[in-house]
Amino acid sequence: MNYLEKIEELIKRQNGTILSADLDKHGIPRKYLQRLIFEGKLERCDRGVYVAIDAIEDEMFAMQKKYSKLIYSHETVLFMHDLSDRTLFEYSATVPSGYKVVSNVADRFKIYYVKKELHELGVASVKSSFGNQIKVYNIERTIS
Repeated sequence: MNYLEKIEELIKRQNGTILSADLDKHGIPRKYLQRLIFEGKLERCDRGVYVAIDAIEDEMFAMQKKYSKLIYSHETVLFMHDLSDRTLFEYSATVPSGYKVVSNVADRFKIYYVKKELHELGVASVKSSFGNQIKVYNIERTIS
C-alpha cells in the first residue's frame, strides 16, 4: 500500500478527518497532504486538521485528537448522552490542573480544570454525531 492509499484509508476510518499528527504516527511524509490539497481532495480546516472535500469537519473528534487530555464534560456530556435537548453553542471540556490550554481552544470551548488524580475518573467513550469515538465523562460523574 502506497502513502496516498494509507492516507485515504485513514481518512475513511476517521469519517473524513485527518490530522498531520496521524501522518507522523504512520511514518507518512507530510508533503502528501499538500498534494491532496492541491488535487482538491482535502481542505485545511485548522492548524494540523484536514477534512475530505466531501465531508464535514468533526470538530469534537479533531480537537480531542490534537489535545489528548481534553475530555468532554458538563453540558456537552448531557447532550451526548441524550439527557438534554438544548443545542450546544460551545463545547465544555475538562483538563487536568496545570494543563496549558492554547488560545484557539479556550476561545471556542468552556474549559474546566480538575485535580490530576480525578481527571480520568468516570471516562466513557461515545460516538460523535459524525461517528468517531470521543472521550466523555459518564452519566454518573456528570450528574453527581
